[in-house]
Amino acid sequence: MDLSQAFSTPNHNLLFEVLLNAGVSGQFVAVFQNIYDKAFARVRMGTDVSNPINITKGVLQGEPASPSLFNLFLEDLKTKFEVRFIDGLKLGKEKVHFPYYADDLLILAHSPETLQQKIQIVANFFHSRRLVVNLQKTKIIIFRKKGPLVKADKFFWRGSPVEIVKDYMYLGVIFTFSGMSLRTPV
Repeated sequence: MDLSQAFSTPNHNLLFEVLLNAGVSGQFVAVFQNIYDKAFARVRMGTDVSNPINITKGVLQGEPASPSLFNLFLEDLKTKFEVRFIDGLKLGKEKVHFPYYADDLLILAHSPETLQQKIQIVANFFHSRRLVVNLQKTKIIIFRKKGPLVKADKFFWRGSPVEIVKDYMYLGVIFTFSGMSLRTPV
């Protein structure tokens, strides 16, 4: 699953509300509010420079804490699955629902029904956080040992179909439907 403009999307007020609700200290949040309230950009065209433009959404590019702030912005998603007693895939001692790196997220499920249920939960969560998924880059791969896909398996993101593919590249690794062939592109 690919988030469109993930890092430039979060509304600052919503971000700070999420941080406070997650138990982050009010003093800590106030420091970031101060930094973000003073954030601005300028546009340069040749030798001309625009007046300051206030930045009112997104985590600040180049600011060392921004990746962590964005991760905290998504952290409640795990709770959404646990509250509904939806099983994750067991990796070691942990149950994993959605590994993610930056703005790329995987949703893991044991069955088509559970996958669609998780997709709906993620869609509602992202909608509440004002995050948008790029459906052109979002795909589903169903791992199976052999045999054809079940034609009835169809998945939807907020009413729009999500394409099922035989292989998919995630973080530079190509995953195939058999699950046995993980390779990096040449």
